[in-house]
Amino acid sequence: MLFQDFKKPSLEEWKSQLLKDLKTDQFENEWVDHHIEGIKCPAYITAEHASSSKESFDNLTADRGYLSEDNAWHNGLKIEVADAKKANDQAIQYLQKGVDALYFEISDETISLSELFKGIEFQYIETIFKVNSWTFTKQILEILPTTAHAHIRFSFPLDAIHLPDFSVDFLKDHPLPYFSINGFLVQQTGANNLEELSYVIAQAQEVLHQLTHLGLPIDTASACLHVELGIGNQYIYEIAKIRAFRTLWTNLLMAYQPEHTCSTQARISAHIGWVNKSLKDPYTNLLRQSTEAMSAIIGGVDLLFVHPYDALAENGASEFATQLAVNIPLILKEESYFDKVIDPIGGSYTLEFLTEELARKSWAKFLEIENLGGIQSSAAQNGLCHSIQQTVSKRIQALKDKKSILIGINQFLNPEQNNQKHEQNFSCLGLNNLILENEI
Repeated sequence: MLFQDFKKPSLEEWKSQLLKDLKTDQFENEWVDHHIEGIKCPAYITAEHASSSKESFDNLTADRGYLSEDNAWHNGLKIEVADAKKANDQAIQYLQKGVDALYFEISDETISLSELFKGIEFQYIETIFKVNSWTFTKQILEILPTTAHAHIRFSFPLDAIHLPDFSVDFLKDHPLPYFSINGFLVQQTGANNLEELSYVIAQAQEVLHQLTHLGLPIDTASACLHVELGIGNQYIYEIAKIRAFRTLWTNLLMAYQPEHTCSTQARISAHIGWVNKSLKDPYTNLLRQSTEAMSAIIGGVDLLFVHPYDALAENGASEFATQLAVNIPLILKEESYFDKVIDPIGGSYTLEFLTEELARKSWAKFLEIENLGGIQSSAAQNGLCHSIQQTVSKRIQALKDKKSILIGINQFLNPEQNNQKHEQNFSCLGLNNLILENEI
């Protein structure tokens, strides 16, 4: 009866009351322009805004995801495998400390898999293997129990379809997520959410096109893909990005007319990286990693990797930073109960608006890439690189002008700074990863 007794105010009535409360005749600015993200958001949003914005994009219900019981995710740790026994010891150590997902980056494919896998029950955890050959992939699948296969993902280079040992029949017989569409690497170059999303969808389209062209049904082809997203410090934008990605993924897959609706369910890993992390004032990273992990979890990812903040330092990840990275999502799950509620801020007018805006604008950017010949074309890559470089310049300038504040980096510097620096670099699309602390 409450909804009958209390009249719902119109947008104009709401604005009138807001002006009265603010003691002003007009709003100074009715739109918030996030110039780095390329998104304008109303300073206030009502149900009328939300209902009118849903009319021009299909499949928006996909944004909430396919979880039905809880919001559980897997807490992961990345291990670079140079020595099988050392990597196994590290994996066992952190499995006992609460990790239930492992990311093995294997560069030497002559290592002993039996020694690497010793004592690990892969059927009870999630695992990603970064490998470089199909022969080695088959060896991994042969040595692991078949009950573990449903919990395995691979991270092949995207040109793996053209490797000499590639076999379409193998994919048909073993439809597992072999191809990682890695938006994390793009995000770490300084790309904004629009650039990351358009890149991911364009790469997914390229792989799906190649696989279906080789004769794989779309349902099998989609099962061969999973996605890795990077999470930045724009709290609600990052939540909206994950939800927008699911909408984009559904839209892309539906264009192929899959037989099974489950083919539109994306597997999403989220990574907390290093763009805004500090080595000179390391304790500030605790809050940054926590809020970024919260964005990923609220967005509803499957796997979460909080990378140690000093992993790119000269001496690599310290034991302290690694344990911190493991414990942050454990506290959010075990003590803050973030795993209990699905899409907890879904329905927020601001979140829904940003989800829809990101989905629409990213889809438009994706279509631009397709019109240039797809993500593999030099024209599309050059255009995306130029866009990312402009975004990076805006990020750096905003810090220098102190329009953007990072405590310990460009404001309230630690008087006891150490001389540690991020030394390790990687690249994507020909662009090096961005570390803002190194730019100030």
